Amino acid sequence: MPPEIGRLPYLQVLSLDDNTLHGTLPSEVWYLTSLTILDIEGNHFTGTLATELGLLTSLTDLYVGDNKFTGTLPSELGLLKSLDIHSASRNQFTGTLPSELGLLTSLTSLSVRGNNLTGPLPSELSFLASLKYLAIYNNQFTGTLPPEVGYLTSLRELYVDTNQFTGTLPSELGLLTSLLNLRFHNNYFTGTLPSEFGLLTTLTELTVDGNQLAGTIPSELGKLISLEYLGIYNNQFTGTLPPEVGYLTSLRELYVDANQFTGTLPSELGLLTSLLNLHFHNNNFTGTLPSEFGLLTPLTELTVDGNQLAGTIPSELGKLISLEYLGIYNNQFTGTLPPEVGYLTSLRELYVDTNQFTGTLPSELGLLTSLLNLHFHNNNFTGTLPSEFGLLISLTELIVDRNQLAGTIPSELGKLTSLMTLGIGENQFTGTVPSQIKGLLELSTLYLGSNEFVGTFPSWIGDLLNLSTLWINNNNFNGTLPSQLVKLASLSSLDISGNEFVGKFPSWIGNLKTLSDLLISNNQFTGTFPPEIVKNLDLEDFCLHNNNFTGSLPEQVETKSTCI
Repeated sequence: MPPEIGRLPYLQVLSLDDNTLHGTLPSEVWYLTSLTILDIEGNHFTGTLATELGLLTSLTDLYVGDNKFTGTLPSELGLLKSLDIHSASRNQFTGTLPSELGLLTSLTSLSVRGNNLTGPLPSELSFLASLKYLAIYNNQFTGTLPPEVGYLTSLRELYVDTNQFTGTLPSELGLLTSLLNLRFHNNYFTGTLPSEFGLLTTLTELTVDGNQLAGTIPSELGKLISLEYLGIYNNQFTGTLPPEVGYLTSLRELYVDANQFTGTLPSELGLLTSLLNLHFHNNNFTGTLPSEFGLLTPLTELTVDGNQLAGTIPSELGKLISLEYLGIYNNQFTGTLPPEVGYLTSLRELYVDTNQFTGTLPSELGLLTSLLNLHFHNNNFTGTLPSEFGLLISLTELIVDRNQLAGTIPSELGKLTSLMTLGIGENQFTGTVPSQIKGLLELSTLYLGSNEFVGTFPSWIGDLLNLSTLWINNNNFNGTLPSQLVKLASLSSLDISGNEFVGKFPSWIGNLKTLSDLLISNNQFTGTFPPEIVKNLDLEDFCLHNNNFTGSLPEQVETKSTCI
């Protein structure tokens, strides 16, 4: 900014926002005592804000945000008695918030977000009776939130998130009955959620996530009939979820995950027919999944994983035709997976692993052609792998290991050309590995272990050049290890233990420079073990016992082998 700017004594509006101006502000700018609006936001100005700023007593609007200012906010700001709006956000200001800001009784908007401000909030802010917008988030403020904040009865938006505040949330905040948005997340608040928050009937957004709040959720929250977003996750809340939450019929997003809630999921939640996202994961909820959830037809995300839910999955979930993410893993669900899940044609991620499901995998799942991730592992599913899974051409992860599935692998899986992870281990699959799998060129993880596969291990596996993990352990593969595997330059983990491989163990394994896990025990390899393997590779997990090797093992084996 040129110093000649100071020659314009009658200038009232100086707007230079969103340019690429840089350097420090010339002292001459403080001669512009007729200025009512100074807007230099969105530049690259550096240096400090001079105390002479206090000379601009006609200012109503001051915008210095989105620059690179450093130093403290000058206490002389308190001289700008006509100031209506002050934005100093996203700079590198340090120090405390000047108590003199409490003198700016005409102020309606104050934003200092995104700086390095510290210390407690001055109680003098309570004098700002006209303030409608207060944003102090993304700083390093400490101490307790002064109860005097409750005197700011004109406030419509209050953002104090992402600081280091401690202590309890003041009950006086219940006096702010004009509030629309209230954010406290990512601090160190303790104590309970004040029941007085139920007085904030105009509130549309309430976030207290990422604190250390405890106790039960007050039923008075059910009075917040305008609430659209409620985030109380990552705290230490206990007790049951009050059924009054079902009165919040404007809710679009509800996050109560990562707490210590107990009891059942209220059926009244089925009244929240505007919900898009509903997260209950990582609590201690018990009981069943309410069939009333089937009424939440706009829902796009439903997570109840990491609880103690049991019983069967209600077929009514098949009505959630907008659902894109369904996570019900790590519970105690039983029974069969209802075929109605196949109606959820918007699904992109389905996680039902680590439960106690039985019965067959529904062929209707082949209708979910938008699926990216499909996890069924750690259940008691029986029957075969449906050939209809070959229709899921967008799939990147298919994991069905640790079930009781049997039969042969359907050749239709060869159509899943986007697949990166295929986990079918620890089942009872038989037959050979279908040659169509060689078309899955994106595969990075292939887990076939602990089944009943037979025959020679196919050489075309060497064409899957993205493989980093190959586990075929505990099957009935025989013959020699195909030399084409030397092409797997990204391979880091190879487990072929517990098969019937014969012949000399190939020295070319030493050329797989990224290999860190090599497990070849319980086979019928003969001859001497190639010394170059342990010389060339930095092995972390290395097992070769129960083979027919002759001669002495290389000296390096004694230091690198975890289970000789």
